[in-house]
Amino acid sequence: RNLGEQRQAEFYVRDILISLAYGFSRVSPGIIMDAGNAYYNTLWGGGGLCRRYPLLYPKKAYVGVATVTRVLDRAVFSRRVETGSRTVYALAFRRADGREVTALWTTVGTAEIEARFDGVASLEEVGFFGESGAARARSRTVTAGTAPVYLLSDRPVASAPVKARRYAP
Repeated sequence: RNLGEQRQAEFYVRDILISLAYGFSRVSPGIIMDAGNAYYNTLWGGGGLCRRYPLLYPKKAYVGVATVTRVLDRAVFSRRVETGSRTVYALAFRRADGREVTALWTTVGTAEIEARFDGVASLEEVGFFGESGAARARSRTVTAGTAPVYLLSDRPVASAPVKARRYAP
């Protein structure tokens, strides 16, 4: 609760991505629901993916975790794609269907990242909450923020340099 619902969701999903990249056998981002008793009023009682009993409304973290689960279903970490910045992340995963998923995010602010391919690639850009759009191109400029976005492609990302950075005042 101290982080706010959006930042909690972003932290959970980024923890999942980093844990998968480091080969963790178990990844536990949070509990199913917030504590339904007096424990709820503590610092740790609001760590659920859903609100507390009896309503159990899904929080933003629920949707973010569902999206990363959908795009990385049966995927295996393959490599870290160099972005030229220590605070802009690009992690590549290989899916069972042969497509590559590149998760892109920043620690603060936003970054314009140009994902380049060797040849024309079939692409699908999936946002943090699951919204998507398809294209075919040799490169794709993605706006990455603190919430990860995913680039699914039939070719691996050859390079992903940062074109621009923006920071909130």
